Amino acid sequence: MGLIVENLTFGYRCFPVLKGVDFSVEMGNLVCMLGKNGAGKSTLFRCVLGLLKGYHGKIMADGVDLRTLKEKELARKIAYIPQNHDQAFAFSVLDMVMMGTTSSIQGLKSPGREQREAAFDALKTMRIGGDGGALIRAFKRRGTAAGADSQGDRTAGWNSYYG
Repeated sequence: MGLIVENLTFGYRCFPVLKGVDFSVEMGNLVCMLGKNGAGKSTLFRCVLGLLKGYHGKIMADGVDLRTLKEKELARKIAYIPQNHDQAFAFSVLDMVMMGTTSSIQGLKSPGREQREAAFDALKTMRIGGDGGALIRAFKRRGTAAGADSQGDRTAGWNSYYG
């Protein structure tokens, strides 16, 4: 299974942005979306991520309508990786990847052994060695991607450029 979008329509007030958008992405595939400024790429991302609620049509991940999922359940299905990520604090790569495990933690608890193991597995998948603490900032992009990978059983990851 994967991500399926059927007849997606969305607009801001009286201005339609998306009209009858249909596509599907099988799990494990990489997709690139190109378009002019104002074409609706970011609006599409926001609908899929659950940030915009007033859309018509269906957005499904693994056969489940995303509107029926709670926030934590959605976070286990969809990962978002921004193109540019300016952070206010000097997090290590390992810290960034560990943040990707928050959907598996109850309340305000700290990550435990299970989350740490998932983070190390994700770092290994992304071919990032060591403990993640001493790696230079150039690897943080891959570390952020590993954070999305450490979220578990998710259907899609998004990478969006705002420039």
